Amino acid sequence: QVATEGTATKLYNTHNQELSYFSGENGNGISTGIVAPIPIQQIEQLSGDIRILSWTRFADLSVEYPNTLNAITQFFSDFTVTSTTETDHVIIDSLLNEADVFLIPEQETGNSGVFLNLAPSWGPVLQSFVSSGGTIIMCGSGTGQFELFNAGGLMEISASLVRNSGTMNVLDTTNSLTNSLPNVIPVNDATYFVNVTDSLASSLVAQSESNVAVAVKSLDLGKAIYIGYDFFAYEENAARIISNAVSQARNRLSWLSFDTDADTI
Repeated sequence: QVATEGTATKLYNTHNQELSYFSGENGNGISTGIVAPIPIQQIEQLSGDIRILSWTRFADLSVEYPNTLNAITQFFSDFTVTSTTETDHVIIDSLLNEADVFLIPEQETGNSGVFLNLAPSWGPVLQSFVSSGGTIIMCGSGTGQFELFNAGGLMEISASLVRNSGTMNVLDTTNSLTNSLPNVIPVNDATYFVNVTDSLASSLVAQSESNVAVAVKSLDLGKAIYIGYDFFAYEENAARIISNAVSQARNRLSWLSFDTDADTI
């Protein structure tokens, strides 16, 4: 399953005319970001089939996190989203038992030391979640959150560079994540590139072999996905990628189906 090709959701279209703009994070008044058109409270009221758990401990809750949810909703809205700020791996494990997607938006105020400290305890939990059919979506950040993948044993990647403009090549237009994308798409403000050294991972969008913006790795029944946007400012292709990532996720409860209402014991 992928997001509806070429068609924005009714919810997104309803709010799309309400877009406004604000000055960029650097305060120079040059860069502008799109304020998320759909109120986050309305997105949190959705009750679709795919269950998203978002980790927002260090996230920007006023702009980038709402924009991330808006980007998903632009082409796919059959989901339910809840959020947590917990760091205890036991609690995270319990919460993931009720989730299909673990979304890690940009952790704007964290640092690499925090994520390196979390990785040893989180790693086995995240690996088990993915192996049992879960999907983890890691967004881009300059604070080292990629270490939850790298040091956590999900995907071997390292920080490369960050860019706010330019173009990128879509290396595989047949993958479910890049469905409906053209061969060349714009860099968004901001896009955090990584160097993917994991032989089992596939680089899907990149500027070069060592500057990868989108990558995916299958682990048993699930996937670990890196999407290098922080969603400060984004356009349709970025929305398409993260919408596809959520829409193709496996509903981990779907195996609980029965053909009969009663039987004899």
